[in-house]
Amino acid sequence: MSQGDGISRVEHRAYRRQRITDAARLLPVIGFFLFILPVLATSGSDSVTTAGGFVFVFSIWGILIVASALLSLWLGRDDGGDTGNPHG
Repeated sequence: MSQGDGISRVEHRAYRRQRITDAARLLPVIGFFLFILPVLATSGSDSVTTAGGFVFVFSIWGILIVASALLSLWLGRDDGGDTGNPHG
């Protein structure tokens, strides 16, 4: 194995971690726009029932919880090489 292979793996790992961090930062924005969809849908001629709106909102809420849990698990993984104490 050459030195270049190790560097590319580290860069790939850092790139993936950065993309997951970006997704975690974007999740609240996506959630906000998904939560206001029922409000926007009621402004048109087709009305959404209250029960349908509640089902939609709580479904989105559950999906956001699962997505944030997965993102936190991926971000919480050990990178393998760092075994030092972060506090000192």
